[in-house]
Amino acid sequence: AVDRELGPGDHFLYFNPNFSQLSHDGYFQYQTPGALSAQDLPFLRRMWVQGSIDFLKPLRFNQSYHCIETIKFLKKVRGDYFVGIRREVTDQSEVLLKEMRTLLYTNSKPLPAKATGIFASHTQCTDFTFRDMDIVRYNSLTFNSHRIHWDKQYCIEKEGYQDFIAQGPFTIHVMLKYAASRLSVPVRKIKYKNLNYIYQGTNVEICMGAIVENKCPIWIRDAKDKTVTYVEATLTV
Repeated sequence: AVDRELGPGDHFLYFNPNFSQLSHDGYFQYQTPGALSAQDLPFLRRMWVQGSIDFLKPLRFNQSYHCIETIKFLKKVRGDYFVGIRREVTDQSEVLLKEMRTLLYTNSKPLPAKATGIFASHTQCTDFTFRDMDIVRYNSLTFNSHRIHWDKQYCIEKEGYQDFIAQGPFTIHVMLKYAASRLSVPVRKIKYKNLNYIYQGTNVEICMGAIVENKCPIWIRDAKDKTVTYVEATLTV
């Protein structure tokens, strides 16, 4: 139907550049600290570390929208660089969705997953597996050629991972889909933080706590070691 609405997180599948120059890791060059500062600032890895999305009004299929992207900040913290990216989706008359993304650029090696357990009352959970081909297909759908999401040899030999890993947008998209299937009210906002990377084939649990004052926690944890949390977020409904 013409008026059918996009679900929560479905905007990740759209508004993605497919024409930009790429860096050595296969992701966008224009967002790197070197490009933003006009300096030679090499990096080993880049990661999507945190962000927020405000769902102001629904996006609908078969409609025309504009996505306006702005680099909000470039910060250096103990040798690492953080790049803040703001995006607004508009129908030219008003803003329908606001998003903030923070990327980390670092020369450090990946660390093993650490315990970051989250415990909440009235928890409901479901099992999910980030399968290899689901990750690869999500790359295709979002025009994402970042090599850490499809090139195992590159991940091991160049960046120090054990395998390729799930995308930040993919994990948030999955969380929002789970929330939409459990809640009787729409999600108005999500604020999230990535705590550990998720290797392909990892079995996880997506968990959600009770709503208190229009907010509820949601997180992704390891299905075997429940003290390891991969992503934590707060929903506003």
